Amino acid sequence: GTSGGVTLLGTIAAPVGGMLIGIAGLAARAVMPIGAWLGVTAAAGLAGSLIDSVLGATLQGQWRCPGCGRVQDARCHRGCEMPGTLVSGVAWLDNDGVNAAATAAGACLGYLSAMAMH
Repeated sequence: GTSGGVTLLGTIAAPVGGMLIGIAGLAARAVMPIGAWLGVTAAAGLAGSLIDSVLGATLQGQWRCPGCGRVQDARCHRGCEMPGTLVSGVAWLDNDGVNAAATAAGACLGYLSAMAMH
């Protein structure tokens, strides 16, 4: 999808995905009440998703292909094979970096929330 894009389906899927991770954690004998555990994991999943969208829309590098003019998140347009010109964001932050940062942030928020409730 579009870097930084937010959709209703994605916004609904993020906390559901977080809860699925939480259910897996319950199998590992989590020590919190199930409702609190699922709430923490749903919130962490949603937070990670929103952080991904904000970073993707604001800081992720976007490049314009000189051949076709298309703006994308890859330095080199896969269709034209021409290196692009940075038009927004920072050159060193690509989609993989955004995904890693958002995943780490969601995990940290989930951990801190769980520790605060425990």
